[in-house]
Amino acid sequence: MLGSEVRNLFSSCLLSVATVTGLQTFNYRNQASNVLRARRDSISPPINSTVTILTPQFFTEQGSKRVKVTYGPFVVPPMNVNSGMEDFEYETVTFGCSDCTVTYMEAGLEYPNGTYANVNTSLWLHHVVLYNTDNEDTVCGTDEFGERFFASGNERSPVSLCNNGTNNTGYYVGPKDNIAFLAELMNTAMENQTAVVTMTYEYLPGLPSSFQKVTPIWLDITGCGDSEEPAKNDTTFQYTSPVWTANATGRIAAAIGHLHDGGVNLDITQNNSTMCDFEAAYGENPGYIDASAMNSVSKKNRLVNANHEYS
Repeated sequence: MLGSEVRNLFSSCLLSVATVTGLQTFNYRNQASNVLRARRDSISPPINSTVTILTPQFFTEQGSKRVKVTYGPFVVPPMNVNSGMEDFEYETVTFGCSDCTVTYMEAGLEYPNGTYANVNTSLWLHHVVLYNTDNEDTVCGTDEFGERFFASGNERSPVSLCNNGTNNTGYYVGPKDNIAFLAELMNTAMENQTAVVTMTYEYLPGLPSSFQKVTPIWLDITGCGDSEEPAKNDTTFQYTSPVWTANATGRIAAAIGHLHDGGVNLDITQNNSTMCDFEAAYGENPGYIDASAMNSVSKKNRLVNANHEYS
């Protein structure tokens, strides 16, 4: 049944829905280019990518492949310049594959020499977003410059669209699909630092006949706004996103949430009933503990009611 009301509590999350009906595909590449140019404060530096072949973890009997792709290098200003924040936006980047079904994605941050970068080294992957500019965004339509199909904050949660090989589901990337890239990095040191964003992709060539394509559904604290709301003065507080009325029917294959530090949990509700509940974890490995021993969000690690029917 179409028309269910879905919302999330606090910040943003990304659902991947399999067995979707009622959607159409459009080409928004030119629109994406125009919007990216309009949004960009300054021209992003040239971007280079390297591809490293890794050992696949799922569906190896079907010829799966896993690769790690680097994006950068990016020079991030010191904390006393724009609070150490810098955006990097690109209309087209190297993706891990084409004409393929992506079953797993995970973001990371490194220094150019390949060593780990995180809170403990004063570098944050504030967020990274990938867009397929040949598809229309399910929730925001032409208000967005393409289909948002992956996002991560500094928690760097893995996105297993196949539920670690137990579901035959994945995100299909066509042979001519264009992928756009947005990253915001943060530096809490008092000197420039250079970083490289990494993406790990696992995929199957083509679209196997036994697999279902997932459609990403992005639920945001501001709906189709800028993903930002101010912290309130209360000791504890809650934000609720605008309701999204479903224009598709399917089954939730995976879900991932994003909170800033201080966030406790994020719920996804359907008709006021909780479908998924994410709980934030802090400082669970040394990378998320800074020099002052302050803990940062290290993951959103609990998801209940996976594979919920969506209608």
